[in-house]
Amino acid sequence: MATRRVSAINGKPTPNYKFGLFHGLTDSEIAQNLNKSQQAVSKSHARALKKMRNFLETASKRRSIDER
Repeated sequence: MATRRVSAINGKPTPNYKFGLFHGLTDSEIAQNLNKSQQAVSKSHARALKKMRNFLETASKRRSIDER
């Protein structure tokens, strides 16, 4: 479920989050599995976290406005 949300926020499939969240792999290990650089995986994580943070902040603001 969480990976579906990340995928929806990111706009594309995110297998690296499944590896990291559910298998406890490091960015380097994920990069090896996906044949990508560690830097690419780290940047992808950072972008996704930023988008999730913005999504949650927006949802929280909407909720507080709706409760008024």
